[in-house]
Amino acid sequence: MLRQFQVGSVILRFIGMKLWDFFSRNRTLSTRKQRARWLTSQFLILGPTFIKIGQSLSTRADLIPPEYIEEFAKLQDQVPSFPLKLVRSTIEPQFGIRNNRKRGGQ
Repeated sequence: MLRQFQVGSVILRFIGMKLWDFFSRNRTLSTRKQRARWLTSQFLILGPTFIKIGQSLSTRADLIPPEYIEEFAKLQDQVPSFPLKLVRSTIEPQFGIRNNRKRGGQ
């Protein structure tokens, strides 16, 4: 339930910002770049699935404005790293792998 709230709040905020820009006639290049940066940062916060969505969208110049393409392209090679322990603690339980490192396992 918390995850749906996180995703929903990002979507609603983005729609709200775009509506505000439309009705206030604030359609400058700097505003569009600011919105693209904000959305990219939200993709990073929301995690791997949304990072992958941003990466995919960065290749779709036929669908996405150039400002967003430029920002989403940063998700191709400028994604912050995270600790291997976090990866293992997330993936191993999903595959039923038990922590056997104490007994000399890798």
